Amino acid sequence: MKITKNIILLILGLIIISFPGCRKQWDATQADMTEYAWDMFESGDYATSNEWFLNATELDPSYKDAFNGLGWSYGKLREMETELDSSIKYFERGLLMAEDVNILVSLEHEILAGLCFAYNANGEDSLAIIRGNLLLDAISEEWEFSHNPSLNYHDILITVASSNYFIGDFSTSLLHVQTVRQLLDPNALLFSPDIETVIGRQILAEELETLRGIVSQ
Repeated sequence: MKITKNIILLILGLIIISFPGCRKQWDATQADMTEYAWDMFESGDYATSNEWFLNATELDPSYKDAFNGLGWSYGKLREMETELDSSIKYFERGLLMAEDVNILVSLEHEILAGLCFAYNANGEDSLAIIRGNLLLDAISEEWEFSHNPSLNYHDILITVASSNYFIGDFSTSLLHVQTVRQLLDPNALLFSPDIETVIGRQILAEELETLRGIVSQ
């Protein structure tokens, strides 16, 4: 785990340092707490990260990145259905808040990505498509999640394609699959099963799973 200035300040914020005739206290800010929470998230300690994101929102109920983090950490926990519901709730609340000029990445894009994944996992495919399409319209093929770069533009396309498949929009699902295949291998042969048939739709479903496995590596 990396040790950053804000982590040190966070630890110091819990300690009152006394000197003869002098007493001073350092208080961690919502930004300090959130940065520490993201460090925990990136190390795989999602429970601890979730606690610190909650602390940050209690300190500042309008701090967008803390709500972003709550959505992602609840989504990673997912031991109970209620945690996925909490993920969606905090993402949607964070989406309404103003961007932080001190944060270089677009928090709105990260929240939309989280909502796309969360709604898809929750079986709310129409909402996954709405949030996913909003994101796809706003980003380029180089987009990646700043706290886990293995999650990227390809994952969004595959997730939206999956949700399109589940609502019976096989043509849009196929278009997204073809786009991902082309991005992964510009020389790939055109993938064009007959989606008017049961066998063609089965082939499409199998290709979705294959691509999901490839992009998740």
